[in-house]
Amino acid sequence: MSYYQFFAASLAIVLAVGWVVLVLRYRWWGMAVVSALTLWLPAFGFALYAIAPGQPPADAVVLFLVALLYLAVIVAVVMRFTVGRKRGPKPLIYASANETRRFRRGVAGRALLVLWLSSLVFLAEPGIAIANLVLNAGWMALWIPRRWRTRQVENSVLVSVPPERAFRFVTDLKNWPLYRDDLEVVEVTPDGPLALGSEYVARSVIPPAFQTSSHRQIETRNRVIAMVPGSSYTVTWSDEPGWVSRTDFVPVDSGTRITNQRTMEVSFPQASLGMTLNLPRALAVARVADERRNARLKEVLEQAR
Repeated sequence: MSYYQFFAASLAIVLAVGWVVLVLRYRWWGMAVVSALTLWLPAFGFALYAIAPGQPPADAVVLFLVALLYLAVIVAVVMRFTVGRKRGPKPLIYASANETRRFRRGVAGRALLVLWLSSLVFLAEPGIAIANLVLNAGWMALWIPRRWRTRQVENSVLVSVPPERAFRFVTDLKNWPLYRDDLEVVEVTPDGPLALGSEYVARSVIPPAFQTSSHRQIETRNRVIAMVPGSSYTVTWSDEPGWVSRTDFVPVDSGTRITNQRTMEVSFPQASLGMTLNLPRALAVARVADERRNARLKEVLEQAR
């Protein structure tokens, strides 16, 4: 076996093991699929060359690409332990604004990795390298249309109180702790009940199934973008304008039907990194939380009559 074959075989094993580690570490469909798109074809190309080698690639090109990888690893390690390192205990609260920036960096990093692996595979198996580029470009293009990365969910509860009273109670954030144990309101501007243009900062508990770091809460900045007093109000995330929540208070014979409809438009960077594939699992957890919150809201409102 030539040293080129040995090098190719080693890379194939490293990429295969890397995929398994990522899947076992995160246990998310999105991570499994995106890492497979990134690593499987290059691993196959390297394994194919190790088994049935063709013309040996030029030493200078291989040396350049390998040196480029080592340089990238060194820069990443330095940034991790200098710029990205913070002293003291690990933070428990994660700002959604950081999430947006993190996914943008993730897209750039993945694109560079795909280009690097494809360039190295091209030296041994050009057809597989081109297929890898086409496959990953197609995956990115898939998420450009917004309809593929937009979901809507709805939940409702029937309470035996008038719509005006239910509206006043729900839009007063001081009442939220009475029926919401998953959320903490940190700041409201201006102070008082919600009105058109109100902004508030809230911290939501990250369900244990989604905790992959030291963070236990995610902090979001929210703004009221529409309101019909006594009837409905609409809130959007300031950091993710595509995430919109509308709550309607509809009069019925027995009182009020409170309906909440959430429109979730996953950003392009998040979708291209597989987050849309994680939505079914996230929505299943959200439905359970919605049912628990609505049951508690109904109990609190009707007891206070």
